Amino acid sequence: MALDGAAEHGRLDTVQLLLNSAATCMEPGTTGYDSTIQFAKNNWHFAVADVLLNHSNGIADADVSEYAMTGDFLGIDGTGLGTAGIF
Repeated sequence: MALDGAAEHGRLDTVQLLLNSAATCMEPGTTGYDSTIQFAKNNWHFAVADVLLNHSNGIADADVSEYAMTGDFLGIDGTGLGTAGIF
């Protein structure tokens, strides 16, 4: 499904567009977006996973400006390497 693919590839803009269009995912599970959230997390796209989780909690327009402004898409330390220094 399109939403799963967008999340897997870290396409935050596309994920938001699809969510606004009431797109569904392959395996909704308990959040409504379980498979999509997992695809995002498996590929280190934590900003995408956060948007999906917030959307599933009823926050349709999650504020992702902190990610856009800092470029810290992993939400760890701004380097994208994490605390262990591995990618």
